[in-house]
Amino acid sequence: IAFWEDGREPETKVVRTLRCNPVGGSHPWRTRACARLAQDGRALFLPTPPGMACAELFGGHQTALIRGQVDGRRVWSRFSRVDGCAITRWERVVPLLPATSGAS
Repeated sequence: IAFWEDGREPETKVVRTLRCNPVGGSHPWRTRACARLAQDGRALFLPTPPGMACAELFGGHQTALIRGQVDGRRVWSRFSRVDGCAITRWERVVPLLPATSGAS
């Protein structure tokens, strides 16, 4: 899991690892993150459906990339907070990604 507090500034990148069954890695919220993955699995990573109307609401410059395997299948998903749909998608994967307090 790669996270950029300010997606415009590459030096803000933080990389964490997460393993479940058994729980491990460098992620600070391993147990909660694994519980979230166990609850909803790959559905957490679904993109916003095409044609979806998204609120013009900017949530901040944070960006993230999650890649690996969930339920034995590859996952590669980018996350941002550029509009209402992206914010909802981000919040769906907390605690894999940090909760944020809004626009920065």
